[in-house]
Amino acid sequence: AHLLREEQAALAVGFLRNADNADTAAERTARPTHPVHVVLDNLRSAYNVGSIFRTADAAHCAEVVTCGFTPHPPLHPKLSKTGFGAVESVAS
Repeated sequence: AHLLREEQAALAVGFLRNADNADTAAERTARPTHPVHVVLDNLRSAYNVGSIFRTADAAHCAEVVTCGFTPHPPLHPKLSKTGFGAVESVAS
């Protein structure tokens, strides 16, 4: 069974990939975005906000709007830690 899975994986190497190509900042901003605007209203956890920024970056959302007492990217240091660069690439 192990050899069969290994053979199937070798055949599918053209279709499967473990990691995306590393895009430069210019390539990320040049990609078209979907007309989806994510609104975060009164989210308390900066870690959850950073996770949503990463998800919005992966989904190519147009922007993430934070309102209420939701942590906002330039003012909160935990967002840059949990956002992994998505805070800079998604408009807010």
